[in-house]
Amino acid sequence: MIKKLLFGLFATSIATTAAADDKWSVGTIEDNGRPIIIRAISNIPENIDPSLYRNMIAITWKFKSESGMPSSEEKERMNDLEDSISSLVESKSQAILTIVVTGNEVAEWQFYAKSQEDFMGLLNQALAGKEVFPIEVSLQKDPEWAAYNKFRARG
Repeated sequence: MIKKLLFGLFATSIATTAAADDKWSVGTIEDNGRPIIIRAISNIPENIDPSLYRNMIAITWKFKSESGMPSSEEKERMNDLEDSISSLVESKSQAILTIVVTGNEVAEWQFYAKSQEDFMGLLNQALAGKEVFPIEVSLQKDPEWAAYNKFRARG
C-alpha cells in the first residue's frame, strides 16, 4: 500500500531538506490534504556494497488517525522499533535502513539486507522482550535497489 503511495506521488513537488547530520534527506508531500513525511538516506555509506544487500525488507505499521499521522505515544513506540532494529542489523553489517515513510495512517521502514533469514532472526532478537508491535513484514528480492533508486531519482 505505502509502496504504491511512495512511487505514485512523486509527480508532485517534494520539498526536501538534509537532516542536521546529513545522513538523511527529509521530504514532505500532501495527499488529500494529509501530510506524508519521507526520510531517506542521503548517500549509501562507503562501507556498504549494495551488491551484497540484495533483499528489500519493508516493515509496515498501520494506525488510525484523523490527521493521518501517528499519535505521540505511537510515534514514541515507532522510534523504539526503528532504533531497536536498525541499531542491531547495522551493527552486525546485515542490513541498512534506507527509507522511512509516515502518513495516511501507515508508517513503513525499508531496509536492504544481505539475507532475509538473517534479517528476520535479528528482527526477532531486537524485539524480544518488548511489547508486541503491530507490524507486518514483507520480503522481496531487489538486487538493483530499484525501490531506493526510484525514490532518489525523483527526490
